[in-house]
Amino acid sequence: MAATVTPQTPPRWVPPDWSGDPAPHVEQLRSYAEEIIEGELGWYLRKKKGRSSVSQSLRFTALILTVLGGLVPLLIAVFEAPPDWPWLSWAAGMRFGQVGYVLLALAGGLVLLDKYFGFSTGWMRYIVAMQAIEKARESFRLDWIGLRRAFANTQPQTAEQAEVIERMILRARSVILEVKEHSEKETQAWILEFQTNLAQFEKDVKSQMEASKPGGIEVEIVDGNKADSPIELALDGMIADRFVGTAGSIGFVAPGLHRVSARTRKGDRDYSASALVNIGPGQICPVKLTLKIP
Repeated sequence: MAATVTPQTPPRWVPPDWSGDPAPHVEQLRSYAEEIIEGELGWYLRKKKGRSSVSQSLRFTALILTVLGGLVPLLIAVFEAPPDWPWLSWAAGMRFGQVGYVLLALAGGLVLLDKYFGFSTGWMRYIVAMQAIEKARESFRLDWIGLRRAFANTQPQTAEQAEVIERMILRARSVILEVKEHSEKETQAWILEFQTNLAQFEKDVKSQMEASKPGGIEVEIVDGNKADSPIELALDGMIADRFVGTAGSIGFVAPGLHRVSARTRKGDRDYSASALVNIGPGQICPVKLTLKIP
């Protein structure tokens, strides 16, 4: 997550000497406060645009990948083998059953990326901070109108004018501190979010490692000893084992839904069978198939 830095370096400050007419010095005070406010708003506006673009791109891409990843097991259940489409020839050697998990993993990675680096939450924090600063600015401007009117109605070099100038100084001070307080709160929220996300990230990595622990499949071919040739055992359309007899196995299978199929020959005829199996993390699943060999 990118660190939050001080939004704006304050403008160079030359304290008024209050010599002569105090009106220019009062205007200098107002200008100084406005520069700080606009500087803070400008910083948040620039940062908000970048974070909003990245946040929306990450979330949209993750949504598309999640939908596509969820469709893969359904397509495997519909088609016993990958479709023989010319435009899919480049993917002839792929295990289509694993594609869905790759897409879901990518989607999850994008969501974690957004969460860990705080693009979405940072965007929302910036909006809240901008609204609070804008509210403080408008309140200051309206109050300043009243103070400026009171200043204009006072006689020069009088106690009444000195009192109004003192109120102006306090009002400028209060709005500057208020704006800085909003920036400070946003920074503190970022620090808390970063610490929380870091701890959660470590837990998620540990859980993900446990959830992705590969399993295996033990396959029993009831009538496999009747075949004339070795039995080809395939996982999601890819040959994973060849054996003679009734027992075969497939190792290092990713958790999730898979299609297991067996094929062999007897005489001049092919025999095949398949089944869907759902593998849990680290689980060894038994599968029984019958080729119906006479």
